[in-house]
Amino acid sequence: IILVNILVLALSTRVNQFQDFFYVADLFPFALSIVTLVISVFMLLLDIGVKDSITARPPFQIGIMFVLSIFWLAFNAFSTSRWKEVPMNCSTIPAGALYPSV
Repeated sequence: IILVNILVLALSTRVNQFQDFFYVADLFPFALSIVTLVISVFMLLLDIGVKDSITARPPFQIGIMFVLSIFWLAFNAFSTSRWKEVPMNCSTIPAGALYPSV
């Protein structure tokens, strides 16, 4: 989950940097990926560092993943509905758009 979340964070950062963090629809997945990363790393540290941690138990992990899944579904539904207002597609972002031309 942490590796996939880092990938999502990188992709949403790229889109947000290109658009100068202008569209609210892009900021929700960006913020949610940061929150998910923090929660996942915190749970991993508790699993490793604390003996018999409650975060290491499957019912707790299933509950946390359920809550995060609901948030991801809701935030991405909002984001997707807002994309009809955005005047461009993701594929129109040029490969070198984040780097200044010298």
